[in-house]
Amino acid sequence: MRLGRANLKADLADTAHAGLSALEEAAGAGSEQVDVLLDKGRDLIDSAADLIRERPIASFGVAFAAGWIIARLARGSDR
Repeated sequence: MRLGRANLKADLADTAHAGLSALEEAAGAGSEQVDVLLDKGRDLIDSAADLIRERPIASFGVAFAAGWIIARLARGSDR
């Protein structure tokens, strides 16, 4: 009986250790993915900033049109 209990405790400890190891690996992989996404976001923002500097009037026009469309959609849903 004691031998069975000891084996069960050892198996549970091994399972817990394996679970923690898997969790640590997943956290590391998740952290890398977050870093990649943040880098892509920064690149996108830099690209948008460069485009705005190159074509400020067109950028203003697009922003104005997008704001107008959003306002129309918002007002249309209130009726």
